[in-house]
Amino acid sequence: MMEPGSLAEAVTRHRRGDLDGAELLYRTVVSARPDDAEAHRWLALLLHQRGRDAEACELLERAVILAPASVELHVARAIVLRGLGAREAARSAAEKALSLDARVAAASTVLALLASESGDLVAAAAHYREAARQAPEVRDTHHNLGVVLARMGRDEEAIAAYRRALAIDSHHAPALGNLANLLRRNDAHDEALALYRRLQELEPSSGLARHMTAALSGERVARCPADYVSRLFDECADDFDEHLVDRLEYGTPALLVALLLECATPAERAAVRTDPPSRAGEEPAGGRRFDSVLDLGCGTGLAGRVIRPHCGRLTGIDLSARMIAHAERTGLYDALVVGDVLDAPALAETDWDLALAADAAPYVGDLAPWVRAVGASRSRRLWLAFSVEVPTRPTDDYVLSHNGRFAHDARHVRRVATDAGFVVRASRRATLRREGDGVVAGDLWVLSRSS
Repeated sequence: MMEPGSLAEAVTRHRRGDLDGAELLYRTVVSARPDDAEAHRWLALLLHQRGRDAEACELLERAVILAPASVELHVARAIVLRGLGAREAARSAAEKALSLDARVAAASTVLALLASESGDLVAAAAHYREAARQAPEVRDTHHNLGVVLARMGRDEEAIAAYRRALAIDSHHAPALGNLANLLRRNDAHDEALALYRRLQELEPSSGLARHMTAALSGERVARCPADYVSRLFDECADDFDEHLVDRLEYGTPALLVALLLECATPAERAAVRTDPPSRAGEEPAGGRRFDSVLDLGCGTGLAGRVIRPHCGRLTGIDLSARMIAHAERTGLYDALVVGDVLDAPALAETDWDLALAADAAPYVGDLAPWVRAVGASRSRRLWLAFSVEVPTRPTDDYVLSHNGRFAHDARHVRRVATDAGFVVRASRRATLRREGDGVVAGDLWVLSRSS
């Protein structure tokens, strides 16, 4: 029987999730036994769990003096220092732990996390492999190795790592979703669909499971779930530009703006101006300026970079908060909104004369509500420029592709434009980006409407 008020009782409460009770007992033990390094360590780990890393670090600095050869203390220091953003100190602490005992999987895991965060995926994979070798029963090590390998494009190895994670815990939702995504990407659609359905049973509210089940089963839906889109782009925000531009040769914004400028003559663009330029010195020769531009699905600002010289005020809207954070750092935008264009209260600006959507339509099936929402602008002349992906199977409407993106036939776009009072000013077939061993074909559209 454990002694009431003992460290063992505190640890038991901690593991049961009684953080308040555990913290109180830890502090009682530390106060009564100020030389107990293990009590300091456990209290520090609890404080780290609660996001109080500065307090945790102070405790661990004292504890290391008390027990400088404790491997567990150096691992705890590495964890907490990483939480504080002290990356080099965290790395040194993890390496110190490994110098004392090379078999410590937790120290290798910290090094893997640090390497992954710095973009050194080769080192991250090596550290995760070492951690898995030392502690093969840890589910998250295999899953995290799979994530790193997938980012490196080593799909077969990533699939194997996700399978190992699921062999340990068949109900691990992140591994189920990530494995399903990779299998789908590698055309193993039947197994991917079975995994998405399992994920939907575990997490009925999962936008990923719901949407991809629809994509692979042929179910007709009108749009991607908002939570699916926001999570998808939150997860890829940090290396989005590198992946899309450098690897996939994405050039849609430049192609779309070039087509727009061919259609919108200087006289037409000048006609919509009502206010002075919002930024001095940005108007190019020839008066090529839209007074107010709404960048739909602005992401990290790839389209913003292209349209910025041609507009006065630039507002970006995106479902992904992390994408918006990257866009904000560019300094291109006068305003940024985390939200959905179909959610009217999210938009304070209602007099834009150009709505630009370089890659938003593939996440919207039925374009009619989307075009109506954009058409809420009070501008005398309104322009809408956007891209769609071309269906790979016969349709006169829109289809949800196996990759989870919508493709739109030209007849759907023309019907929607006419119903909303827009005139098609131009359309052009273009290569939007690379995908796998091929390319994605799309149509660029420019519409206009006069009040």
